[in-house]
Amino acid sequence: MRVLGKFMGGYNSKNFAVGSYVAFEAAWANVETYTGSSIEEDNRCFLKLGAAFLITEIKSIDGEYITPEVANTLVKDIAAKDVLDLDKYNMAFFGVWDIRPDSICIRNEVDEDYNTIPLEVIGV
Repeated sequence: MRVLGKFMGGYNSKNFAVGSYVAFEAAWANVETYTGSSIEEDNRCFLKLGAAFLITEIKSIDGEYITPEVANTLVKDIAAKDVLDLDKYNMAFFGVWDIRPDSICIRNEVDEDYNTIPLEVIGV
């Protein structure tokens, strides 16, 4: 599920040039509402899109929330198409969240005499 669109700024926009195009290989997409309630209670929707260790939001090109019908159609089309061009839906990406941990620790193990066991790195 590849999604292509314009990045329009927002949270953590220093990582992407505002106004440039971005393509994400999406792992998942879901509809959320402004208040976090159901779509029956709140019709101000946006999409959350997960790609590797990044999460971004999809809203209309002018940053407005979208209706539940449009949001659900987008999720279906993201799942069904090889490449979804957000321009054709008048949509864009807003904000980027990095969900990796703050630090990644790699350390050597020790044997029963507390001697360091050499670290072996294997490429996958």
